Amino acid sequence: STARELLLVIPSAEIQPLVESIVKPKLSSSFEIVVGKDFASFEAALASHPSFVLCCGMFMPGLKELVVQIIEQSGRAKPRWVHSLNAGVEKLASPALAHCGAKITNA
Repeated sequence: STARELLLVIPSAEIQPLVESIVKPKLSSSFEIVVGKDFASFEAALASHPSFVLCCGMFMPGLKELVVQIIEQSGRAKPRWVHSLNAGVEKLASPALAHCGAKITNA
């Protein structure tokens, strides 16, 4: 069987119910989905995957710092795609995000 890709979700309070009720059931056959709000939530999954997709909820305090930490401390796992539910990604802008090689999209 084919290994599932890793999807990391940093939910804002507004999307947490949607992640649990819609996203996880629909995507779980293709993705290993890990939901968390700190690096420790994602660390073990990052160690066992070569790449990952990161989806960020609406902007919340500490989100930019967490995204940078995930990118910089992901070990061999490299971000393939970073998606933000915000209208823009400027609040996530950082040298780490700019240089990681991932596609960056927004809602």
